[in-house]
Amino acid sequence: EYDYWDHVEFVITEAAAKGIYIGLLPTWGDKVAHMWGDGPIIFDERNAEIYGKLIATRLVNHKNILWIIGGDRPGTYKSKRNPEGVEKEYDDRATWRAMARGIESVAGADVFITYHPAGGKFSTSQFIHDEPWLDMNAFQSGHGSREVDPWNWVVRDLALKPQKPTLDMEPCYEDHPVNPWDGKWTRQRGYFTAYDVRARIYRGIFS
Repeated sequence: EYDYWDHVEFVITEAAAKGIYIGLLPTWGDKVAHMWGDGPIIFDERNAEIYGKLIATRLVNHKNILWIIGGDRPGTYKSKRNPEGVEKEYDDRATWRAMARGIESVAGADVFITYHPAGGKFSTSQFIHDEPWLDMNAFQSGHGSREVDPWNWVVRDLALKPQKPTLDMEPCYEDHPVNPWDGKWTRQRGYFTAYDVRARIYRGIFS
């Protein structure tokens, strides 16, 4: 029957016919990280590699895929999201590394893989820059403030060796409330505008 994965392939095929690349996230971060999200956490170092191989095998003939792991989560962090409710340090890099290894084992070492980190000034360059599978650093200037300085984050990333390209993976969205999570949001703080979005992107790209 025509199932979920058939539909995924249909979308990727239609995109290729129109000259479009797909940024494909094999999983969202709440399936790995002890952080926000509905979960459940289902991936570890062992099954993440198996899953990476599985999905790459299904999609290996599609050349318009840019693989994006990470799912809006940092690779290392502190969190109280555990049964004990106490703050612990977590390091999920082994799981993400395994998923990348599974993808490369099928699609080859030249396949494009990057990582979508959580919002803020810390990019992938702070915790996985030296990973051989990481083809592009990324950061997320996000939705927490109207004014941020992504040009400085680009300069920081491009100064590292070996040099890798870097990109603002998730700038602000038009009509998204500015920092709605602090409990102080009002309509006076407002929403991001088309100008905000364009300015954010231009400042990152031109730098």
